[in-house]
Amino acid sequence: MQVSALAASGWRAVAPDLLGYGGSDKPQDVRPYALGRQAALVVQLMDALRCEQVRWRDDAWSPAAPCDAQPL
Repeated sequence: MQVSALAASGWRAVAPDLLGYGGSDKPQDVRPYALGRQAALVVQLMDALRCEQVRWRDDAWSPAAPCDAQPL
């Protein structure tokens, strides 16, 4: 579902440009791409946005990414 459709439905939708995707940095070293590191970056973003609860939807990480997450 697109961000605009989610927003129109009353959700707060965020589409971050994660490491290695879109216009973000693309390091040659694979260590920054580790799932734990990427997840930590998402948690930092959600903390910065003051999100108390997150419903995760992703095509690129599935099935490794959680469907629902609570802040740490």
